[in-house]
Amino acid sequence: MFETGSVLVQFAYFLLWGYYFGARPEMDAFLTSVALPMVLAAVTTGPLISSLVPILVEQNIHRIPEEVNRLQNNLLNIFFLGGVALAAPIFFSPGTIVRLIAPGLKPESLRLAAQLLRIEALALPLMIIAGVLVSFFYVRERFYRPTIAPLAGSLAALLLLVLVQKKLGIYVLAWGLLLSTLVQLLLLSGIILRNYSPCLDWRDPGFRQLMKKMAPLSAGNLYYKSDALVDRFIASFLPAGSISYLGYGQRIHQAVNQVLNRGLITTRFPEMAASKEKNIEEFKRTLHRLLEKVLFVAIFLTAALLLLAYPGIRLLLQRGAFTVADSGHTAAVLIALVGLMVGGLLGSVLANTFYALGDTKTIAQIGVAVFSVGILLKIGGVLLFSYVGVAAATSAYFLLAAVVEMTVLQKRLRLFNLRTIGAELLKMTVAGLLAFSAGFFVKRAAGHALPGVLATLGITLVTYLLASWKLGILTATGLRDLLPWTKTGTTAHDD
Repeated sequence: MFETGSVLVQFAYFLLWGYYFGARPEMDAFLTSVALPMVLAAVTTGPLISSLVPILVEQNIHRIPEEVNRLQNNLLNIFFLGGVALAAPIFFSPGTIVRLIAPGLKPESLRLAAQLLRIEALALPLMIIAGVLVSFFYVRERFYRPTIAPLAGSLAALLLLVLVQKKLGIYVLAWGLLLSTLVQLLLLSGIILRNYSPCLDWRDPGFRQLMKKMAPLSAGNLYYKSDALVDRFIASFLPAGSISYLGYGQRIHQAVNQVLNRGLITTRFPEMAASKEKNIEEFKRTLHRLLEKVLFVAIFLTAALLLLAYPGIRLLLQRGAFTVADSGHTAAVLIALVGLMVGGLLGSVLANTFYALGDTKTIAQIGVAVFSVGILLKIGGVLLFSYVGVAAATSAYFLLAAVVEMTVLQKRLRLFNLRTIGAELLKMTVAGLLAFSAGFFVKRAAGHALPGVLATLGITLVTYLLASWKLGILTATGLRDLLPWTKTGTTAHDD
């Protein structure tokens, strides 16, 4: 629920982007500039959290608290220095970097992107440190503060945008990123301030163990997490606004994925790591329950997105600098990216499965191989369908990655009961088709205004739940377990 609140604030902030800046060249420049800092933060913090949580879970069981505190302080200091080292060349040579990222942009847009990038580089070390602190919370199964921190950061950035947009123009978004990161860091730092020490030990066994697990994952991430950079490079040669359409569509999908990833998937990661330490059968049950819930939610969201992409964009974004044409282009991208949502959610579950097993090398290899295919798909997509082809190619390779990950896990450990999962997926798909059909007829009758959109969404949801109940997908216990405040546990139905 906190994650939903956080995303709603972030979404309101995002809507103001459209109101003030639309899909103009200055928004293209901002989205180009912010891509590199966000990719570098993801390349660092994603593998860090995934690799560190199982290590600290194990150390909390087998080592004394003083040793764990020493390791945490050491990691905090090392990663701060690493963040500074990454940010320095960006800060001092932003012009060269943006020309490499988006060579097709006009000279004035490149100059603006370079100026924005210099501001955003200041936030990079802080984002990395925030990721380290978040992992400390996750190990303790404390999820409130890591969720409240982005909420507070987004509120601060939103207020800054409203108050000084006229004075700063597009620069307010770059300063907003820095302010948001500072606020998050202040709220997260309490977990270590009392026991902080400026130690720096590159030979610490815990640090070496972390580097051993992180190295293949970070190396792979540096390649396949550069998806946003590839999109910016390709779209820079397309008409003005193409980068913005892709950026708006991706932001909406990221908001949905963030709610489900942090609220449903991330909160189960420590449980998966702990169940793996007990026995493989408990690990399989935990994984199966999580996949069942993710598939159930993803199919409903797919039906709702296909029905409401265009009217939803019109209602949310079409005002101020965001035009009618911008709504149509962004809705097309949003629909083309539906595979990003489904594949991303499934991929998060499967990736966490590899991480809980202590295997970071395989997931990196899969990511590199599939993203290589994805680059070829993007090139073909842009030649055939412009920026919509880029979005569709992104969907295709995210789904492919999830299929490959599941295939590897099944071949190695037989983690999945394929007959059971297949039967459940078929029933959910039937329920989704029935819900889509009901929503489609309501949409045609009710139109694209707000009452019509709400009626379509309501009928789609009610039909999906009723069909799922009739098909035996939901039981009283299963439905209760979908609620975010209910802790998942083994039930007779799960067994």
